[in-house]
Amino acid sequence: MCSQLQTVAQPNFQVYTPDYGALEKSFQDILASYEGTKSAAQASANAQKASLDTSLQQQLNTIGTAKEETTQEYGKARGQLSEDVYMQNRTTQRQMSARGLAGSGVEAMANIQNRMAQGESVSDLANEYFDTQTQLVEAEQVARQNYDNANMTLNASLQSTMAQIMSQQASSQMGYTQTIDSLKRQVIADANAVKQAEYEWNLTNQQLKDSATVTDFMVNQIMESGASDASIVSQLQTAGYTITEANQLLANYKTNQTDTA
Repeated sequence: MCSQLQTVAQPNFQVYTPDYGALEKSFQDILASYEGTKSAAQASANAQKASLDTSLQQQLNTIGTAKEETTQEYGKARGQLSEDVYMQNRTTQRQMSARGLAGSGVEAMANIQNRMAQGESVSDLANEYFDTQTQLVEAEQVARQNYDNANMTLNASLQSTMAQIMSQQASSQMGYTQTIDSLKRQVIADANAVKQAEYEWNLTNQQLKDSATVTDFMVNQIMESGASDASIVSQLQTAGYTITEANQLLANYKTNQTDTA
């Protein structure tokens, strides 16, 4: 009987769909942050490289200035020596003339001694000049070598930093891919679970409908058994109906029989 049919209400079957667009935007933001980190590392390296270039140029300028000043001082010193020897020779000549020895061997010897003294002074001055120039050249070589070493260290550090960032970026890329794949698998699993739940719900309701049909068939058998009204009511109560429902079923059956006749 339809009034006795107990159906199961259909659940609200839903499948969660991830917001792939939001996930993609979040991932792109992460990639952008990696690019920003790489740009910052490159900018820092460029700034340090510029500082090294400036420092080297300043050192080279200082060394170059020292070379020029040393050369100028060497030239002035040689000129002063020549002037001193010239004046000394004139003094010797006046002295020899005063003593009546002008043009004598004594004057010639004095002049030779003056030139020898000049030669020694020039030699000492030249040695000092070339020593200073050598030191300046060595200082320039050291400055360039230090610059090259600093550049190598800077480049190695930059490459190491970039490699770490790229490794982290690759790891994030792999993690994102795995996350998306996992979500897609979960959506498929949820969809399959919903289909199974819908199938079980439909099966349960069909079973309930089949059960209700059997019950109606049994009620008709009881009604058509030819038993007394009291017996019919008793059998219906045994089948699970209340006495009120049993009497109503009997009354309905009699009414239908009368209408049919």
